[in-house]
Parts: sequence; C-alpha cells; structure tokens
Amino acid sequence: MKKVAFLIIIVWVMTAIQGCKNQEDIIVTTERYAMTEAVYVSEVKLQEAFWFIDGIAIVRIDDKFGYIDNTGKIIIEPVFNTAAQFSEGLAAVEMDVKWGYIDKTGDVIIQPQFDEGHSFVEGWARVKVDKYYGVIDSSGTFIVAAKYDQIFPSFDGFISLRKEEQYGLFNIEERILIEPLYEEIGGFVEGLASVKKDGWGFINKSGKIVIDTRFEMISSFSEGFAAVAVMTEGERKYGYIDKTGEFVIEPKFDRAGDFIEGYSIVTEEEKWLVIDKRGEVVKYLEINDVIDMSHQFKQVEVEGRYGFIDNKGNSIIEPRFDMSYSTFNFKEGIITLRLDEKWGYGNIEGKIIVEPQFDDAMDFMNEYAGRVVLDGKCGYVNKNGEIIVEPQFDDVDFLMAEGIARVMLDERYGLVNDKGELIAAPKYEVIGGFIEGMSAVKLEEKWGFINDTGEEVVEPQYDNARQFNEGFAPVNLDGEWYYIDKTGEVVF
Repeated sequence: MKKVAFLIIIVWVMTAIQGCKNQEDIIVTTERYAMTEAVYVSEVKLQEAFWFIDGIAIVRIDDKFGYIDNTGKIIIEPVFNTAAQFSEGLAAVEMDVKWGYIDKTGDVIIQPQFDEGHSFVEGWARVKVDKYYGVIDSSGTFIVAAKYDQIFPSFDGFISLRKEEQYGLFNIEERILIEPLYEEIGGFVEGLASVKKDGWGFINKSGKIVIDTRFEMISSFSEGFAAVAVMTEGERKYGYIDKTGEFVIEPKFDRAGDFIEGYSIVTEEEKWLVIDKRGEVVKYLEINDVIDMSHQFKQVEVEGRYGFIDNKGNSIIEPRFDMSYSTFNFKEGIITLRLDEKWGYGNIEGKIIVEPQFDDAMDFMNEYAGRVVLDGKCGYVNKNGEIIVEPQFDDVDFLMAEGIARVMLDERYGLVNDKGELIAAPKYEVIGGFIEGMSAVKLEEKWGFINDTGEEVVEPQYDNARQFNEGFAPVNLDGEWYYIDKTGEVVF
C-alpha cells in the first residue's frame, strides 16, 4: 500500500499504582495511531478482514492489523502485530511482543507492556506480566496485582484467583480482595459462599469467615438453610444449619437435599422421608433411591424402575421406566424416558407425550424440538409429541435455533424448519450458524450465503467467507478480502 502519513504524539504519563504491593508502575500514554488523511480499503489489498462490531472491524494490511469503519475508511493505522475487537471502548493490541490497549480514536491508552492482554468485561481486563496474571481497570490501574497463577471470571461481580492450588476472590464493585487461602470456593448463594480449608464453612462477600470451616460436607444455602455433614460416632451424618452456623435440625440423616418450597428429602436408617423446616416428617416415601438430590424434580428408583417426584414427595412420573437421562431436569418442561430399550418423552404434568419408540432421544434445549434417532436416522419431535421431521437424516443439530436446524444426508447439509419443511436441500459441504438471518455456506469448495428461508442469496463463488454482522460479511477471492452486503454486492 502507499505510505500513509499518520500522527504520532507521545505524552508519557507515569502513574503510580496504589494498593498493589510489589507491583511495578503501569505505563499510560497518549500515543496516537489515528489516520491523518482519508484512505479506504478499496485503495489497498486486504490480507484479512473480520466482522464489524459497533461499526468497527479489524483488517490486516501488509502483515499488520488496523481498524476500519463501516464506510471502508481506515481509521486506525495498521501497525499492530495482533489486534482484538473493541470491548467497552478499548481494544487489546500487540506490538513488539507486548500487549496494550487503544481507544476508538487510535489513542494508546495503556502502553504495550503485558505478555498477554485480554478484552475488557464489566470494567476489568485480565493481563499477564512475566508468568503471573493480574487485573487492570479501564484507566490502566492494577486493581489486582499480577501475582496469580490464573484469573478467571466468576459470578455476581467476583473474579476468581488461583495461586499454588489455593483459591481466592476479588469483589470488583467493592474492591475487596479475598486472598487465595482455600482449597475450594463455591459461588455466592443467599450472600454466602462455601469454602474449604481442612473442613468446609462459609464466607461473606467481604471475605470474612462467618461459619467456621468445621464441616465434612456442605451444600449451598437454600431458603435460609444449608445441609451440612459432621462425623458422629464414626459415621457421617447430615443436618441443617442457619446463617449463624447453628444447627436448626440436628445431624441425624444419612443423606439430605436442599429445602425447596419449605420441604426437603432425606434418608434416615435406610428410609426416605420428606421433612419440613422444623425437621418433622411429613411423608414417608416408598422408594429405594434418589438419583440426584440437587434437582427440584428428583429421579427416583423403585425396585429397578425409575420415575420422578417433586420435593414434597408427590409423584410426577410413575416409576415404570428403565431409566431417564436429563442434564437439564425438565428443561422446557420435558424429560427423556426409556422403556424396553426405547426412548420417549414425558412432561412435568406427568403425561407421556411421546411413547418410547426411538433408539435415542435428546433433551429439549428450547421450545422448538427434541432430537430423536431411529434405525440410525435422525429427526425431531415437538413439545406436543408430534414427529415434525421423520427420522431420515444421517444427523441433525442438537438444537433447533429460532425454528431452523441443519440436517445432514450423505455428508451434505441442508435445512429444515419447525414445521418439518425441508427449506434447503442437503447439498452443501458446510452451513454455518445464522446471524442476522444469513448463513455462510460452502458448495464445491466455494462460499456463498443463504437466508433463513433457505434461499441462496449469494451464489457460492468465494474462496472463504465469514458470517454477516451489522449488515456486512467479509469474503475472500483469489487471496484478497472484501466486504459484501446482504444483496451480495461488494461494498468495499
């Protein structure tokens, strides 16, 4: 490409980092890589092009990465060895084997100095210095010093920290550090998180141990109660504590579930019971086992047959099946059931909506359909128990997204909808996911696009293609990248 003048203004601002013991000062600059004259990608050769996000896309020119806007104008000079998409107004970029951050005007907000730089999420980004990870905020200030073996997102505004197989947390909003002192840390439920240090206990969101780590096992709090285990006369027994750590139901059970709507299922002396929050028995259960105590609706075994009950012990599905398997426990109100080596479906009202007849059946992942297999062929049933796609394909998607699914026959892909209609014949080598109603497809080693009605709107003609986003898709022809619109026109 022709040499393009660009403005470089360097104003060094050394900022001391407060509260980061033994952490070197971070370097913040206002070095700028904005273009000073209008240059469009149509004037240069694009070696690589990526999706538009918030009107900006990454491109590679002369083996360097820069950024363009949605008119095709180069807005940030291609000078970076590697570049990431903008997130929360900043993008991680790599120069001279070090990572830093720029803003959308091309200003270098945080000078490249990290061995790794990751995208900002909720105001923070993970960075690596030498072999250790830390966390910076959008001003470039270390909020967690780079001294941890690994850092990864947690939940509810917390970052998880690991150092030498010990775990801790950082409360982002309150800037409270809980040093890695624990063998394990659970998520916060009802304001408390389970921690293990020799035994199990609980901490609050400030990191204070509010219930000592004295228990053999614990579960998260549910309705103000947590099931915990202690050793009693050489045996592990379960009871329930409140948030002060005091027993409200003495430890006498062999197993104990969570309280749901005021009731829990427990075992005592090989008997299954439903108890209330006073510890009183409200129902005796004629069952042999509960397969998973954590779910609201529990799979039970009675003399080798399986069914489901709710947390009050009421029968939902009678125990007459060989087994049931569900990762999601009545997701969409449906459960898979097996009888005499055949699979069907039941619902949360206890109705068998599809009699066991298939060789395999998958969970309903959304409202549209469940995947079934018969004699090696795949199809779909809906929540009403109707077979909407007869088992006829070699494979089908596990998930029918937005009422559309890919099907495969003789190693070629097509599309069906939730009405069972074949909207695209299985002729493509590849069909991608749908974004903005469009999907990239590959036919005879060439790439094009179809829409969500199965219509081929861009004839397969390109050597490579990426999905549409914000109205444009990057495509490659003869080693050069372009952007097309949804009519297939090359826009730049």
